[in-house]
Amino acid sequence: MAKRVKEIEVLARGICLREGQILLCRNRGADYWYLPGGHVEPGESAERALRREFLEETGKAVGVGRLVLVHENRFVQKGKSRHEYSFVFEVRAPERIKAREKHLEFRWMEWGQAGKVRVLPKAMMKQVGVYLGEHPINRTLKFKSTRG
Repeated sequence: MAKRVKEIEVLARGICLREGQILLCRNRGADYWYLPGGHVEPGESAERALRREFLEETGKAVGVGRLVLVHENRFVQKGKSRHEYSFVFEVRAPERIKAREKHLEFRWMEWGQAGKVRVLPKAMMKQVGVYLGEHPINRTLKFKSTRG
């Protein structure tokens, strides 16, 4: 039986697009991929957290655009109940992305290819698919020029 949830995690994630591809991330050795990003720290905005996470994990600064979806996810991981909210933003990332942290891997994938690998959470990726259907993957994304 899973242990009861004691806290809700807040994450900031990014949809990074380029030439018909989307940027995905995974922990090395894991059998699933996810949108890049990470946890929002207390007192930190989701947009600022996303900038910080990209810088920490890749050494690259990114442009963060508009918030495009919010996703709630409840699941069990290693016998522990988890509950998280993900704030997903448009992100402009450099073409060359490489993990600075040995446990991570980043990969640009064709959207069709991304549907053939395990990308979690599934429900959030369905929402991303709807977003991409409404906003073609090769379009020019607009970003705020503010620094955060």
